[in-house]
Amino acid sequence: MLLLEERRQLEAFVAAPSNPHRMVREARGLLMAADGVANAVIAERLDVSRSTVIGWRKQFVEDGVAGVGRVRAGRGRKPTIPAEKIDEIVERTQHETPPDATHWSVRTMADAAGVGRSTVHKVWQARGLKPHLVDTFKISTDPAFEDKLVDVVALYMCPPDNAVVLCVDEKSQVQALDRTQPSLPMKPGRAGTMTHDYKRNGTTTLFAALNVLTGLVIGKCLPRHRHQEFLAFLKDINRRVSRGKDIHLILDNYGTHTHPDVIAWLDKHPRFHLHFTPTSSSWLRVSPTATGSAAGRRLRPPPDRDPTGVTSSHWVAAEGCGKRSLRLACIAPPKRGANARQSCARRQTCRPLGGLRVLRGLRVLRGLRVGPYGLSASPRRPDSRLSCLSCFRGSKPEGGEGMPTPGEYPEQVAAAQRVLDAFMAAFNARDIPAFEATFNFPSVRLASNRMVVLQKGDMQPERFTTGALAEWDHSAWERREPIHAGPDKVHIDTRFTRYRKDGSVIGGFDSIYVITCEDGHWGVKCRSSYAP
Repeated sequence: MLLLEERRQLEAFVAAPSNPHRMVREARGLLMAADGVANAVIAERLDVSRSTVIGWRKQFVEDGVAGVGRVRAGRGRKPTIPAEKIDEIVERTQHETPPDATHWSVRTMADAAGVGRSTVHKVWQARGLKPHLVDTFKISTDPAFEDKLVDVVALYMCPPDNAVVLCVDEKSQVQALDRTQPSLPMKPGRAGTMTHDYKRNGTTTLFAALNVLTGLVIGKCLPRHRHQEFLAFLKDINRRVSRGKDIHLILDNYGTHTHPDVIAWLDKHPRFHLHFTPTSSSWLRVSPTATGSAAGRRLRPPPDRDPTGVTSSHWVAAEGCGKRSLRLACIAPPKRGANARQSCARRQTCRPLGGLRVLRGLRVLRGLRVGPYGLSASPRRPDSRLSCLSCFRGSKPEGGEGMPTPGEYPEQVAAAQRVLDAFMAAFNARDIPAFEATFNFPSVRLASNRMVVLQKGDMQPERFTTGALAEWDHSAWERREPIHAGPDKVHIDTRFTRYRKDGSVIGGFDSIYVITCEDGHWGVKCRSSYAP
């Protein structure tokens, strides 16, 4: 007589496709016995002897379900390789080497031990032995290792307010090799081709600074790797980062970083703060991921270039990753002629990189959300982490001053925020006159790849009950972050959520709102949204 739980377990043994045949057959026989089938009939149906069925029933009485399919001690197939031979293989693998090699292989160990290759493979696999692999390590001898480690990790995990944290890396001797003959393109059944020999086109040094919050990378290609080039890169960072923000740089211990001329320049620019990683601890810097990807994946010579007199910096292209905001904005040497415009256009077409995986490994992005415009705070987290979000959004090209920041126009930003408050309140109330009062007409809306120019009076009551708003009841702002501000215009990065009447979420959408002041009236002049 089987208990209900025992029957369920036996039926599960029979139904599982991965169980050994021995277990499935025994479980099926026990179920038949519980249903009153005679031992001889069970033996005939399962193609076993009657004594085997009797043994199953006796073992089940002693051990229960746990004994089903288990081979008793002394039964079953005897091992063909004695334990002494296995111990010999393990001992020789760990403490000896073959006379003509640095490590054992399956074949050399099989010949030396007098067994088959599959036997050696099974012994190694069961014990996790991999003679062909060697792990490397490096212990830092920096006496201030702990202090520097805490300093760098603290910048990643809790950056200072009103500051930008940049991880700097220099990749020297970058080459762009050109093939000696034209290549054939890929086609079905055949890979693309290229000649094995190549032509050198010089080298360059890539300087890169990764913003550890936004994932944006500023890069500059220079012909040499000296303190003069490092100073030029620092000046470029100074121009690109918005005024009024401190700049914290995470660097390695390369000699150019502490050159007297560099120290003198830093003394004149007190907003720069240098943080050095411990010696032999470059793993603390996340920027080598960006520079290595740029050199390894993006160094491709343009097909129409003139091969004479060019360096690899002409091919360091922009890196972008869509919603994962890692972009490499490298400054290549200027080109003259008609080909310059074509080369610039090519650099703007870039491939996804997905470069935030290192930052996620450091848990820097905990509490942040990746959106179409970069990173933003989760509603559950405070917004203090976003103190550096707009530092690069307001930057101009090399040689120009930074764009006006929201902090310079607090009254204009406050007026724009009040417009968004009134905008959402009127929209939720279906109050068309109040809703139109929040615009400066004509107003432009760009959504679903369509641009609509709105005039006063275009809004009709049917708009709230048809199309994308058929199930809609109300909306609410999740994020409203000013990214640029001026005396009569404010750009705001927003995210809002649409809800149904029962409170369920229809969707969340990112948008950019441009709020302008015309004749003393603040209103929405333009909005670009991912909402339908």
